[in-house]
Amino acid sequence: MPKPKLAKPAAAAPRKRAKPPPVKPAKPRKPPKARMTAKPIKLAKTSRGTKPPAGGGKRPKRAMPQAVALPHIDPPLVDVVPRSVDVTPHPADVIPNPVNVTPHSADVNAYSADVVSDTADVTPDSPEVGPPTADPPSAATANGKAPVRLETIEVSSQVSSLETLESLPRESGSMRIAIVAAEIAPWAKAGGLADVIGALPRALKDAGADPVVILPGYRSLLDALHPTPVGPPLSVPFGTSQEPFTVLRADRGGVPIYLIDNPACFGREGVYGERGIPYPDNFRRYVIFGRAAALTAAELIQPDVVHAHDWHAAMAPIAMRADPTLRERLRGTLAIFTVHNLAFQGIFDAVDFPLLNLDGAYFSVDFLEFWGRLNLMKGAVMLSDGVSTVSPTYAHEIAHDPDLGFGLEGVFRARGDRFIGILNGADYAQWDPVGDLMIPHRYSAGDPTGKKLCTQALRNEFHLPQDDARPLIGMVTRLTAQKGTDLLMDAMEALMKLDLQIVILGSGEPTAEEFFQQAALRYADRLGVRIGFDEPQAHRIQAGAEIFLMPSRFEPCGLTQMYALRYGSAALVRATGGLCDTVAEFDAETGTGNGFRFDDYRAEALFSACARALETYRNQQAWTRLMANAFAADFSWARAAREYLDWFARLRPEHAAQTHL
Repeated sequence: MPKPKLAKPAAAAPRKRAKPPPVKPAKPRKPPKARMTAKPIKLAKTSRGTKPPAGGGKRPKRAMPQAVALPHIDPPLVDVVPRSVDVTPHPADVIPNPVNVTPHSADVNAYSADVVSDTADVTPDSPEVGPPTADPPSAATANGKAPVRLETIEVSSQVSSLETLESLPRESGSMRIAIVAAEIAPWAKAGGLADVIGALPRALKDAGADPVVILPGYRSLLDALHPTPVGPPLSVPFGTSQEPFTVLRADRGGVPIYLIDNPACFGREGVYGERGIPYPDNFRRYVIFGRAAALTAAELIQPDVVHAHDWHAAMAPIAMRADPTLRERLRGTLAIFTVHNLAFQGIFDAVDFPLLNLDGAYFSVDFLEFWGRLNLMKGAVMLSDGVSTVSPTYAHEIAHDPDLGFGLEGVFRARGDRFIGILNGADYAQWDPVGDLMIPHRYSAGDPTGKKLCTQALRNEFHLPQDDARPLIGMVTRLTAQKGTDLLMDAMEALMKLDLQIVILGSGEPTAEEFFQQAALRYADRLGVRIGFDEPQAHRIQAGAEIFLMPSRFEPCGLTQMYALRYGSAALVRATGGLCDTVAEFDAETGTGNGFRFDDYRAEALFSACARALETYRNQQAWTRLMANAFAADFSWARAAREYLDWFARLRPEHAAQTHL
């Protein structure tokens, strides 16, 4: 049979891949040293060390892993020849720490918009990842093991007659957008991605678009939404089998929600896993989901745009452009992919590639191959018509900083102007002191007197003495190194010598939990700590804190600093990712700015920023102006929705022109 046509991966000039440098034998890895170059203050010494998360510190040299033997794949006969894009990391750009590469599983706590999972900190026994060779390996591995065959399995997606399906009526003149994701608040939430998917569709609808949402049929969604079947059962291929599913539909807030109902995959208690243990078949679950979402879009929705989010939905744009049948049926539909959590890319073993039912040529450096493995996120980035991430600064960082790009910095650069950053929005329907029923006293920018009452109530809740001369700093976070808790731990002794109080709500690494609990006992009049997560208490901290702390090592977007500003709190942040795009240093002379920032990831820099905040707090006139600036900040989803729609409108004519070449 003739070879299938391949999609064009990226609009970039051809470049030859550099030959990888000679590989030296691997040496035992040691944690990088903390970047503490000066000691203007005395810091607490701890026994836990200061091991940074993936990407931090000086990167150790890597050894080339044993190659997976693959047959040579002749280029298929196509009318659009894939352009060769140099996505091989430069010698200095070797992945700082391997991202999630555990087969079929370890994405249990996948982050989205403002929390990156703890497992970005790779343990020493994590499998190493090495760069791909410049040429296909020989037919046998060095140790004589049999090669892995990447044969194309000829099983196409089941396509039912459109006459038997109830297609979604189209609103005249509006852009129909099918949002594909693995989470949605409040029913199926593992991280900030759920908040994004819970709010973005409503904002798009308010902006004049016609959005729908496609989700896995989790048990929690079936119980909450009571959906009804739409059309007959369908199926998609997974390896040599056909996986059946039923499409269910519900409506919430005028937005249709389509659920891919496959009880074997999604009829479970958890989203990605249970009790901290990932489901062992997550690869199968989300490959089936992505393919089913693409087929559902073609059969029932006929969208103008398919907008997929993170690796769990990556198979949707991959199938749209690499599956011959779906490519033809969705030829006029934009494929858009948004990266929320780069620490989880959906990386699996090369032996799993045949389960995707794609032509073997797609297992190449131009598409899904990543250092000898299968990378679903990379495939979606290369095959989509447009790629975005969740803030402009983070987009620049992951395309140019090897410590933050997790090995894909060259891939993002190759996409050129097809890769952008659009800042996430805050859901002010849930986070606004004017109507927040979870806080003891409601208030507004016009009448902020209730905030002082909330501050007093928060001190009582954490058993701190009432002292208006001390600013109350709040922190709601995961207690992980990515969120900067190691930095706060190093600076804690010095900070407790300042005239301030701190309250912390969070959970995470056991050593961090133990540290802050012991510190709260030691500094009972200055520090209050609650281990765990309590959403009403999180609201009370936002309302009562006068300064909100986020000392993140890296932060793709961040949402809690946006909430803090809405509640009239000054944000104190490290200048990284979305924190740079939302918080500006306050200048008492000009009266501009809404918080305090520090650049270096050092305890001294954090201490200095806290000292500046304390000095400003003592100036009542300056602090009143700072609060007004915080209240005035607008990071609503309405702004983000307009940016997405403008971007889609720019891409559609370009895509239409390319499809008619």
